[in-house]
Amino acid sequence: MQLSNTLSEHFALARKGHDFWIRFKKEISWKDDWSLIIVPNEKTELREALIRLLPEIMHRKYMIQSVIISDCELEGCPGNVINKLISTEDMLALLKYYRLCQFASNVYVVSFEMPFGNEGMIGVKGVTIDNYLLDSVFTERG
Repeated sequence: MQLSNTLSEHFALARKGHDFWIRFKKEISWKDDWSLIIVPNEKTELREALIRLLPEIMHRKYMIQSVIISDCELEGCPGNVINKLISTEDMLALLKYYRLCQFASNVYVVSFEMPFGNEGMIGVKGVTIDNYLLDSVFTERG
């Protein structure tokens, strides 16, 4: 019974994420060739590295237009980036939906913790935050 309730809660949250995504796509007139960068409330140094590396990342990944959604303020984005602030509740629901299915072709989650937890790799064998972003989150494969 406990497992059934837990699964129901997870699916209900994923459904909220789905509903948010449908509304959000309409709000911004989403195009399928855009990239979505999800940035949960993360450590300042990760957000700063993302903004600093974003022009290189967009060039390497052939991103013409990107949408960054975050539950914290991000400043300094390039002109071809739509930056949207969303609630933490919507962020958690969207990440739960993302774990369930790939709802868009170019989705990147810039986080050490969500949805999978990777913070332990920073510093191991000299891995820097820049390495993490360029070689793990925005890898040149695919």
